[in-house]
Order: sequence, then C-alpha cells, then structure tokens
Amino acid sequence: MPQPKEMDATEIKVRFTKKEVSAIWPGLDYINRQFLAWDSTGGTVSSYPFRIQPLPPGFDSGTFSNRMMDRIRDLWVRMKAAKTCGGELWLDEFQLRAAAFSARTSMKLKRREMKRVSKREANALRRVAGGRRTFKLLKDGKDRVIESLEIDAKRAQRRFKAAVGVKKYGFQCKEWQSHLRWVKFRLTYFKPFRPLKVSVSQMRRAWVDRLVQMAEKTIVNQGYEVPDSKKLQKVIREYLRYSRRGRMGEYHHLYMLKNVESSEAQLKLLEFVEERLLLKEAS
Repeated sequence: MPQPKEMDATEIKVRFTKKEVSAIWPGLDYINRQFLAWDSTGGTVSSYPFRIQPLPPGFDSGTFSNRMMDRIRDLWVRMKAAKTCGGELWLDEFQLRAAAFSARTSMKLKRREMKRVSKREANALRRVAGGRRTFKLLKDGKDRVIESLEIDAKRAQRRFKAAVGVKKYGFQCKEWQSHLRWVKFRLTYFKPFRPLKVSVSQMRRAWVDRLVQMAEKTIVNQGYEVPDSKKLQKVIREYLRYSRRGRMGEYHHLYMLKNVESSEAQLKLLEFVEERLLLKEAS
C-alpha cells in the first residue's frame, strides 16, 4: 500500500496480513456503524441503559472526542482498503490502540452471535460445540493480533512523544482514555441488562441523597450558605413524602430526579426548602 503523500510525524508503518485485518475489521466496522447511528438518532442498540439504570453519581462514563473519533473513522477507511489482501498502513499510536480495541470487540460480537443460536433448532448443540472450537481458534488468533498491535503501539508512542512533546502527548492520552470509555458505554456495551435488586428503603435513601445533592448545589448557586445537613435531609424527606402522596403536582420526585440539571427543577426544589428553612446569604 502506498505511503501517504503528506507524512504525519506521529505515524509509523505497520504491515497487516489479510488474516490480521479480518480479526480487526468486524469490530471496527461495528463501532463505525454504531457511531453513525448515535450521530443521527442519539442512541444505539449496544448502549448502556442510562435511563433505566442511571450510573452512580460521580461515575465517569467517558467524554466524546471529535479528534479521537476522527482517528477511528480514518482507521476504518484505511482498513477497508486492506480487507482483500492486507497491506502496509501508516497509523499513529491511538489508531493502533483503536485497532486492538476493535479486535476485542470482534470477539464480543462473535460471542454474542453464538449465544443467539437457538437450542431448539436441529443439531443446535453440535453446531454450538463446533462454534466453541472455532471461537477458541479465533480467540487465539485475536490474542496474537492484539499482542502485535500493542508492540507496534509502543513503537508509535515514542514517535508521538517526539513529535508533539511529552505534555501534549499526556493530554491526548487522557483524551483517548476518556473517549474510549465513551465508546464502551455508548457504542459497544454488550452486557445484558439486569435490574438492580434493591429494597424500597434503599431506593428511598438513594432518592433522598440525590435530592439533597441537588438542593445543596442550587443553594450555593443562588448565593446562600449550605444549611445543617440533618435539617436539610429532614426537609427533603418531607418533600419526598409529599411527592409520593401526589401533593407536588408535576414537580414530583421522579421529575426532579430526571431533571437534576434543569434550572426550573432546581428552583422549584429550592422554593420548597426556603419555605421550611431560613437560608443565610453566603458571606
């Protein structure tokens, strides 16, 4: 494969066989297609169920990076050209790491495909057994590809640092890690959804804790001092009782929990608190 006309100082030349490309391509193509779906609809078939089961407060599910996504999509274009017979590609460290992640995604797709085989069909057990043997062979091949990609990524890492400097390199590393978490949760989350087994009292405590955090943030933003935590929790528990009895109208606790960043919801909750606590202006 010809060398790019304009050389990128962060890229290295890597030789891929057709077999190596075939280990990477299914996952890479899937990531690209799911990104296009997310870009057009805001959702994908393999995304974490954020609305059904919100992640714990403060949990980092990653941040989207245009720059890193462009690298992945550029990798898709280059790999597509090498699908037929392999070839030499010029890639930077993050594209090589994306290729390794794509190889892992390929195996997750294969595993999901195997699980979908219906055991009611004729010869299903035999096909599954054969599929498992094939899967092991594929996994062994994938492991060798990933090991090779990680060696190449370390080689590309030295070139990247030399080209952009240690400080900029460190910044892009953090950007990549955050974007990779975003990809895992929005584009390639294959784990089956299992509702959390929590008691009613645990759920109510979680609601109170989240509403207290929402109230404290609003109080500070409005220029007041945060009141005594026990007193504020008592008020929020009262709000929750009122809400569950239908006395809060459209601004019930479920609405508040879904709109914690809404200024309208924040001010309504603050209004309830102000009627029951004397808030002091921050000095």
